[in-house]
Amino acid sequence: MPPSSSRINLSDKIRATLEAEITAGQLTAGSRIDEQMLMERFEVSRTPAREALMQLMSAGLVTSVPRQGAVVASLTVPEYIAMLEVLTELEGLAARLAARRMPAEQRRQLEAAELACRDAAATDDPKRYAEANRRFHEIIYDGSRNAPLARQLRPMRLRLRPP
Repeated sequence: MPPSSSRINLSDKIRATLEAEITAGQLTAGSRIDEQMLMERFEVSRTPAREALMQLMSAGLVTSVPRQGAVVASLTVPEYIAMLEVLTELEGLAARLAARRMPAEQRRQLEAAELACRDAAATDDPKRYAEANRRFHEIIYDGSRNAPLARQLRPMRLRLRPP
């Protein structure tokens, strides 16, 4: 029997909240994420809390540590460099595909996102730049018209984003 949509929505809400806290640096590498705490904080049963943690583990943002439970994942410098090498190659592939496949309207969105990156950089606004840069890459991923590639890129980019 498939999970109910309310359970999916609850687990997605928990995952999105924790994901934002991890990428913002509010939850740092090595921080323990207690299932019971999630149940109390989000006023949910065990299942949505577990599903959210499993989604975060799948994205590589959280790992399971024996006798500790779920903890925010950390990357060593060599792991970070290796993942960055893979990310840049896959993004290059996405850009090549997008250059051939992206429709005119999406190209206009890409140009607007690139302009927003320039404006944010010129005004030295790191938050605005990060959001514009995220949007720029999302448009390229979507423009590649290759869903499996985009599914690989999104969690990797998220994991490599500095807090």
